[in-house]
Amino acid sequence: MSKFIEKYSVPVAIIVAGLFVAGAVVLTNFYTKPLDSEGQLAQVNEPLLGEEANNLEPFKNVKLLSDNDHFLGNKDAKIKIVTFSDFQCPYCIRFEENMRQAVSDYSNDVAWVFRHFPLDSHEYAMPAAIASECIAELKGEDYFWKFMEKFSSESLSGEQISINSIVLSLGVNESDFNDCYDSGRYLQKVSDNFADGIESGLQGTPYSVVFVDGSPVDIINGAQSLAWIKDVISQYLE
Repeated sequence: MSKFIEKYSVPVAIIVAGLFVAGAVVLTNFYTKPLDSEGQLAQVNEPLLGEEANNLEPFKNVKLLSDNDHFLGNKDAKIKIVTFSDFQCPYCIRFEENMRQAVSDYSNDVAWVFRHFPLDSHEYAMPAAIASECIAELKGEDYFWKFMEKFSSESLSGEQISINSIVLSLGVNESDFNDCYDSGRYLQKVSDNFADGIESGLQGTPYSVVFVDGSPVDIINGAQSLAWIKDVISQYLE
């Protein structure tokens, strides 16, 4: 897997740099925000789109849901929460736990949708994003979420992360996976997700846009608690 990181570190940097120029934003100063009442998120020092754009509700610029997205829960649910996330971000992992519980608690009414926003400060974020797409291609949608769960557990354990060992533990054919992984064919999807996050007003990860009946109506900024998430959901189930 280290060959993949080395092989694609320059192309990915070029793609991301192009996004920065196109959006007139700077994302090089990510930092971890301390725990506070606003929730937890890895965020940038300055708003990505500026105060004027924030006043225009940039979350409404988010791309609409499609079959290209990853859904946990009922794809026909009234409420879908689209989260821009980094696999290695500890706040994102905490939010993942809360969202899995929310989907379970609300059964058919809520679905969670994942979009990639790998931070350059996390060594395994981009490789994990690509790996997750290859696993979904080779084993099906359920395995995207199984990979995420296993990766999150390994990341929080403090042990050395091994994407290869996670892949093999999921029963993925190693040769087929390596062919997909090394091809780089999912780089564009990840960069498109990244650009979508920027256009949608993201200032840090995790960042979520709440869809109701197919339209973006609200945001959840940061790794909010399960109670907070349920309060938001309840507003739109009435």
